[in-house]
Amino acid sequence: MTDDERPTVTAPLAYPVTTTSGRTGVYLARRNESGTITLASGTGKHGLGGVLGADCLVQIGQDGAALPSGHPVTATVL
Repeated sequence: MTDDERPTVTAPLAYPVTTTSGRTGVYLARRNESGTITLASGTGKHGLGGVLGADCLVQIGQDGAALPSGHPVTATVL
């Protein structure tokens, strides 16, 4: 299956996200039972659990905007 064939879903963010200006970010994320998406983040042991549960990728633009919880994002299902 190529990237173009992977299904996508649009869902609201579970938590606010602050992006880095000038960089497009691609994040591992997981779809929650509540229908929201949580980005996997962090370093060390506490961040590893989020990565292990990831089931999608989310790309967030490079405009440096802060996205509030509830903001819709499109995720590519892994």
